[in-house]
Amino acid sequence: GIDPFTEEPTNLIKQKMDELIKHLNQKIVSLKREQQTISEECSANDRLGQDLFAKLAEKVRPSEASKFRTHVDAVGNITSLLLSLSERLAQTESSLETRQQERGALESKRDLLYEQMEEAQRLKSDIERRGVSIAGLLAKNLSADMCADYDYFINMKAKLIADARDLAVRIKGSEEQLSSLSDALVQSDC
Repeated sequence: GIDPFTEEPTNLIKQKMDELIKHLNQKIVSLKREQQTISEECSANDRLGQDLFAKLAEKVRPSEASKFRTHVDAVGNITSLLLSLSERLAQTESSLETRQQERGALESKRDLLYEQMEEAQRLKSDIERRGVSIAGLLAKNLSADMCADYDYFINMKAKLIADARDLAVRIKGSEEQLSSLSDALVQSDC
């Protein structure tokens, strides 16, 4: 058998940790490439939205064009808000499961987040209702193809925000894992 005082098990553990670090580094590089792609898609989608706004602005009153821009901003903002609240709620729920001592404070935080989430959902419903009137405005003033472009644009706007946020969370998690592993390796070398 292996003598527990030899270096073999330590070398094996170090080798496994090195492999894990290499794997995490590759994962981070891959996720950052994906993040770059999403960023490029966001830029292209934003350009599509700006083109639609310009075409609409040529045909309607400034106040109507302004409603379009306000709606687009609202869709982006409510999407970001809902994602942020969802993440914070998940973190709080997770903390509640692991940290019994602070339970009261965490439950209050969770309840507040649930209230904020309900309010954000109401805001989203209002924004979606306004979206129907924006779609009507576009239908009256732009071609069917441009209306289809708008549907694509507005749906992609929300999807890309969600994708970008998901990637940022995954990158952060991988970087934290990598940092913990690197710290463990440094300590084991002492």
